[in-house]
Amino acid sequence: MVSISSLAELKAVKAELEKIRESEPALFEIWLHVIHLTRQLQFKYHYMGCLITNEDPGKYAPRSVQSSVISMYQNEVRALMEKNGAEKLKDLLKKYPKIGYNKISLLSLGQTPESLVGVSVA
Repeated sequence: MVSISSLAELKAVKAELEKIRESEPALFEIWLHVIHLTRQLQFKYHYMGCLITNEDPGKYAPRSVQSSVISMYQNEVRALMEKNGAEKLKDLLKKYPKIGYNKISLLSLGQTPESLVGVSVA
């Protein structure tokens, strides 16, 4: 998936993420856990985002991965979505489809909006 993002959009996402971090710290910690898990398992951020937003992950679903690993990962995402305030996170992901799950995840991890401006391919 190709995503194009402007600096203004990235700053808006960063501000919304900071609001979630402040208002729902437990949720944000689990969100970071899921992002790190996604990276460690070398899954696509788009797969993670689709699971959170109830979209079809299609070609972004992991291939050649044991079903037990996929099941464990899906359980972690499900635990995230069962936390108080999870709808705020889901709404944020749905609100900025042009930015993409990859850049939203990187902003959550502390990257600056300025470092993410432009086109990226997920």
